[in-house]
Amino acid sequence: EPSSAEIAWLDIALDQAFNCLARNTGLDPTSLAWLRRFKPRLEVYAKGTMLSGAGPTRQLKLVVAGWAAETRVLADSRRQICALHLPGDVVTPRLSAPHGLYGVTALTKLECLDLSFPLETPESQEKAGLRRALIAALTLNEARRYEHIVRLGQHTAPERLIHLLFELRERLAPAHGQAPDSFR
Repeated sequence: EPSSAEIAWLDIALDQAFNCLARNTGLDPTSLAWLRRFKPRLEVYAKGTMLSGAGPTRQLKLVVAGWAAETRVLADSRRQICALHLPGDVVTPRLSAPHGLYGVTALTKLECLDLSFPLETPESQEKAGLRRALIAALTLNEARRYEHIVRLGQHTAPERLIHLLFELRERLAPAHGQAPDSFR
């Protein structure tokens, strides 16, 4: 049984993740309120755990707390990070290839909201709004992934690091209410 402090923390984390999802995808207020009504089915992953993409509908997850990385294992066994997933991002763990080259791995303790239950409900205007927002979130993920890959081939390591820090600042600041001229 979770304590009142754990429940309060979860409510705050869910609010921040939902608000970030709405801000990044244009999720309308009616659909957002509809999504908030569902009892969250949180999935908790320990640091270093690969997220499962098994099952036909359980592949859309909203990151509530923690960070994850989409990785590809290179021929020399090193991992290349293709994308970072932060609170408010929609994660789609891919089914692992037979050789396990791709996956989404928790970089920290990761808490995700399983979005399958709201999507399994009967069709409604709110569900349609959620679908549009999820498509927008996945399109944004793809754009970030391609931008990261392009930077990989065009910039030096220090330049890529600077771009990464700026990207993280842009993505994290609104979720934490930071002033535009700060970086904490």
